Amino acid sequence: MDVVVDSAKLWLSEFLPYWRKAEGTLAVVGVCYAGSVAISLLWQVTNGVRVHFWSRLWKKDLVGKYGKWAVVTGSTDGIGKSYAKELASKGMNILLVSRTKAKLEQVAQEITSKYGVETDIAQADFSEGRSVYANIAEHLKGKDIGILGKFPMSSSNFFFLTHSHSLPSCNRQIKLSVTTKMIKRTA
Repeated sequence: MDVVVDSAKLWLSEFLPYWRKAEGTLAVVGVCYAGSVAISLLWQVTNGVRVHFWSRLWKKDLVGKYGKWAVVTGSTDGIGKSYAKELASKGMNILLVSRTKAKLEQVAQEITSKYGVETDIAQADFSEGRSVYANIAEHLKGKDIGILGKFPMSSSNFFFLTHSHSLPSCNRQIKLSVTTKMIKRTA
């Protein structure tokens, strides 16, 4: 047992000078890490206050800034429906695009009665290919489109909005494009 204690003392006496030399460096590393954690926490709190409190103090005029109409695809269920309702609550007219006509009519009536805005519907089953774009383009005509909300559809949908040779007027009308990518879980 004495050998173990003596060897530990010897090791400690040899290691201690090196430890004291590294102590200052480790202190600097610790201060830097603690500072980065504090700055990160402060940034998150600031963003939380900005999003949840300051944003309520300044109401944004979406119609004045972006235009009277918003196009929301995938608007009969889930996030798309909620997004359409939120835009309608801000006074924007809504063009609802989805696959099921009955659901489109129901959501359009619900939004019109609750928020008092105009709604238009465009039935589009994107699995049918490019043939659906003509119908959507017809509904877009004459509308000052400012916001596009794409929800459960893939990024290849709405090809005509991003390729100016298909419908050049769409690129000029769309001032803001909000794209939410959904993660599809496959078994």
